[in-house]
Amino acid sequence: MTKLSIITVCLNEAKTIEKTLKSVIDQTFTDYEYIVIDGDSTDGTLEITDEFRDRIDIVISEPDTGIYNAMNKGIKKATGEYVFFLNAGDNFLNKHVLQLLFSKAPSADLVYCDMSVQINNGFVLRKQTPKSITKAFMYADSIPHQATFTKKEMFVKHANFDESYKVAADYELSLNLIFSQNISTEYYPLIISEYNLLGISASEEHRKQFFEERLKAQKKYLGAGTVSLCILLKPLILLRYKFLPIAYYMLRSKLSPNYLKNSDG
Repeated sequence: MTKLSIITVCLNEAKTIEKTLKSVIDQTFTDYEYIVIDGDSTDGTLEITDEFRDRIDIVISEPDTGIYNAMNKGIKKATGEYVFFLNAGDNFLNKHVLQLLFSKAPSADLVYCDMSVQINNGFVLRKQTPKSITKAFMYADSIPHQATFTKKEMFVKHANFDESYKVAADYELSLNLIFSQNISTEYYPLIISEYNLLGISASEEHRKQFFEERLKAQKKYLGAGTVSLCILLKPLILLRYKFLPIAYYMLRSKLSPNYLKNSDG
């Protein structure tokens, strides 16, 4: 079995797709299949993708009903042990990151790492994820799908992305798998990918819907009592699990260039 299925979904991403594609096909790790799911782009995205067609295993271009519909199409086509999403506009940190990760022989149902975030003003921040995923952390934050590897078996056994969620289905799926299905998780302190803040869930026009969908998922998987307590203690929880960590990451990212790199590669 192929170790990894890498899936890129895109729609009219001619300005960003080449960087994403190159960051995949340049990887020194080779035990992967690459799947591109395009939403029937009309801006030249497919023409750019065609330039790399000999390095892409599957390309599907057809209309879809949203980003999670496209991601679910990719899951259906995936045959790897693990599934990883690197959508258009994002890219791997460097060509060695997958080799670094899989040399450690991860075995958990869900493996998660770190990512670097490109802020609009050019500042780059390393965003870490804690070794233990608690309900309090997930209320305040989330694990990034751009640095998360999930066994294909988990999608088959439990759930795909819930397409009734338009901007937070990845968050909903994480809550479902971790707290409802009780799958095993494992953290590796490696920066896997670079993420820009221009994604759909990061855009201002979707912020209200994003938080509404988060709350809906929280009530479903964390429990009404836990959510009520978190709302009551919200300032303290956000301070502990979001604001103080972000301040720490920003300071270390600014003061230590090595913090923005993987120490072993």
